[in-house]
Amino acid sequence: HLLSAYGLMYAATGAEVFKLKGDSLVSGLAEVQDALGGGYLSAFPEELINRNLRGKSVWAPWYTLHKLFSGLIDQYLYSDNRQALDIAVKMGDWAYGKLMGQPEETRRLMLRNEFGGVNEAFYNLYAVTGDTRYRDLARYFYHNDVIDPLAEGNTDFGTKHTNTFIPKVIAEARNYELTSDGRSRGIARLFWDETTGHHSFVTGSCSQKEHFFDPAQFSRFINGYTGETCCTYNMLKLSRHLFTWDPSPAVADYYERALYNHILAQQDTLSGMVCYFLPLLSGSHKVYSTPEQSFWCCVGSGFESHAKYAEGIYYHGDDNLYVN
Repeated sequence: HLLSAYGLMYAATGAEVFKLKGDSLVSGLAEVQDALGGGYLSAFPEELINRNLRGKSVWAPWYTLHKLFSGLIDQYLYSDNRQALDIAVKMGDWAYGKLMGQPEETRRLMLRNEFGGVNEAFYNLYAVTGDTRYRDLARYFYHNDVIDPLAEGNTDFGTKHTNTFIPKVIAEARNYELTSDGRSRGIARLFWDETTGHHSFVTGSCSQKEHFFDPAQFSRFINGYTGETCCTYNMLKLSRHLFTWDPSPAVADYYERALYNHILAQQDTLSGMVCYFLPLLSGSHKVYSTPEQSFWCCVGSGFESHAKYAEGIYYHGDDNLYVN
């Protein structure tokens, strides 16, 4: 997320400090990758991936790798850092060798563990390199148990973990853009309509204690744990995809509502620290991260979110301009 934020800030401002910081981090990651050998890059040993493949207890190793892939690709796209793309390609080659040829049972077992939007990252790597192996990797992370029901029109989300769900749909949106797969477009549109229309609070945020809940019981779930920031971060990403397909006021209005009421509101303007949840219970208060004693997923997505304000203002077609 920080790599992405530095890239976005450099693209938006041209300030050299953001490129210097991004280049420094990418260079350091290259050193780690070279030391580990074989293309693998992570702060944890590869054995955690092996445990995931065996279905053993382990917390979300592919989720964290997704953040590295995304940050490196953004460094290439927004800061023109070729070394970042080289690192991502080596990681992709490692992943291809690691996963392809695994039994279908192993694949399905692995996907039961949260993997973020690593399939979206592989689609993006395919887009910038043209190497179809990365497209195949993206499809490898297609989660049948979650996406198939949605493709069939089933919008009963139950109590699914919200931020585990949304990135899988973003990957479908990316698949549509790269392959014109109408099924993937329908999945993304249905999920967006259902989530914004039936599962979102007035702030544009969604989830309670990170999970979906019965929308017929909304008032029961207004507490100090509403609105996980990562969920809004990802819903804005999904909205941006939909808006580029069909620049509708409904999508733009949702984007504005969630951006102003959640993203702007989740940062302490004095310290720069950010919130995990945006509580809606009367009398509750926001809890901000600290520089050294707390680090949550929403710190990463939170920091990146505040580098993205220029992203949704202007869109253009061949002969028209949209201003949000």
